[in-house]
Amino acid sequence: MDAKEYIVYKCLNCNRNFILLASEANHDENESKYITCPYHGKHRKIIVTGVYDGIKECMQKRSYKRDRGKMKQVK
Repeated sequence: MDAKEYIVYKCLNCNRNFILLASEANHDENESKYITCPYHGKHRKIIVTGVYDGIKECMQKRSYKRDRGKMKQVK
C-alpha cells in the first residue's frame, strides 16, 4: 500500500503550515475546488511541503505539547 494519508501544505503569504488528509484534498480536487489557508481564507498561494503515511511522521521535525486536550506547537 503506497498511498500516503497526510499532506503537509505551506501558505506562501503567511508562512504557516497545515496538514490535510489526502482523501479530503483529492475530494476537493475532484469537485474542482481549491485549497486555501485555514488561518486566512483568502490566501490561495499554497505549496505541498511533504506527503506522509502517518501523523507522527509529519510531526517529527517540530516539538508539540498537549494543552487542554489540544496539540500545540512549541518549536
